[in-house]
Amino acid sequence: MNADHDWALYYKFDGDRPTEFREIRWFGNSVWQAFGLPKTFGETKTTEFDSNEAVRSAFRAECDNAVSNGFTLTHSGAYCKNGLDAPQLIDAIYDGAKRAFMTMRRSHPDQTLTSFGLCSDDSAMTLVPAASSKKGMKKARNEESIWNMSEWQFSEESEYLDPPYRMMLPPFRDIPCDVDDEDFAGVVFESCVKALSRLRDERFFGEPNDDLVVLFQVSDSEAAIELNEQLNTKATYQRYAKWMGV
Repeated sequence: MNADHDWALYYKFDGDRPTEFREIRWFGNSVWQAFGLPKTFGETKTTEFDSNEAVRSAFRAECDNAVSNGFTLTHSGAYCKNGLDAPQLIDAIYDGAKRAFMTMRRSHPDQTLTSFGLCSDDSAMTLVPAASSKKGMKKARNEESIWNMSEWQFSEESEYLDPPYRMMLPPFRDIPCDVDDEDFAGVVFESCVKALSRLRDERFFGEPNDDLVVLFQVSDSEAAIELNEQLNTKATYQRYAKWMGV
């Protein structure tokens, strides 16, 4: 971790699956910590200090303590009041989504997954992976089952997306954050699409074709619909946009 970093994220793992997190930040004369299970807010603790030197020293001591207690450093950075380091967020979403989808494939070896997606909410506070199979899509009763990710077969493995979830939480926690809600959500949504686009370009989902569906959705919202055009063939996107009423 670089000397100028003031944010650090640690995990314990079962294999490559996160099972417990510890997040440590310092800002002003405070060291702020959160700890608990993935995909939860967890518990928090804030300690105040009398000087910048004391808070820096305490931050380093807490980071060392995390490692001593069996945690592994996975992400760190210099805190910024806009709440996000977009390139780091994209990388974290990319890595988490890839691991989640790979685990879904391993967990359902009899299914050929042909629909992949990430879903958030209109405030950009959540992030959930989802997938469905060729067999499942053939059994789809209606267009809702094809395009609405909440109707898809598999939505497990969200623990792998806990690191980007931590990065998305500052505006909703007791952390100084000068950010416009709409701008913040926009950065998160675009980061999700860029991460999915990277996976698509790598052919992680398979060769692009009209039966392959890759989506980013905002639940109960029409936000970010047009961002899906870059993730799908023209025919697939047109079908999706029509269903969404665009």
